[in-house]
Amino acid sequence: IYMRRGIPVSAFPANRTREGFERLKAIVPTADIRRDSFETNFENMDMLVHPAMGLLNVGYFDRCDAAGEPSDFYGIGNTAGTGRLTEAMDAERRPVCARYGVRYRPVLEHIRNLYGCRGETVREAVRNSPLYQGLKPIAPGVWRSWMKNDIHLAHVPFVQFAELAGETVPLNRGFVDIADALLGTASWEDGLNLDRLGVAGMSFEQVRRYAETGEHAL
Repeated sequence: IYMRRGIPVSAFPANRTREGFERLKAIVPTADIRRDSFETNFENMDMLVHPAMGLLNVGYFDRCDAAGEPSDFYGIGNTAGTGRLTEAMDAERRPVCARYGVRYRPVLEHIRNLYGCRGETVREAVRNSPLYQGLKPIAPGVWRSWMKNDIHLAHVPFVQFAELAGETVPLNRGFVDIADALLGTASWEDGLNLDRLGVAGMSFEQVRRYAETGEHAL
């Protein structure tokens, strides 16, 4: 059994986080309190690690699928290019985190903290992670469900909250558009957008206050 270290947790609204954390700590001792749901969601691990590997290995997955063979997502799929794209997409989080007043930790630091592995780059950290490297080969088509879930639940709200704060995140926005073309999905409409979150029409300041207090006022 492998348990992640320092699992980030918060509550909604944020002013209830301490109360919830005291109860959760007894169940998940590795939990690590965060300021609010923006911080925990902007640190979503699937959003940070899956995109580049999924996108840049589509041809490899297709060939495995055609041959009826499993794919080595975190092994063969972990290349110099996927590492560089991961770091570039991750860097777009920095100014967004600054605008929302939450801590920014690079994905490399995040992987090191959660999995206790070493590496000077994302590629090296994934390659040196006992958890990632201990995973068995998986069905080649799993990237489709992973990507759809990650985009709908993480990338769509991240991009829209970034743009609400006046920040542009072209790599993350472009990733959603390209993945939609590959998957035949409409993530901006069907994902966890601002409308489905109940904050459409709010200003940046109103959204920040809503996350802190739960007060919903336009």
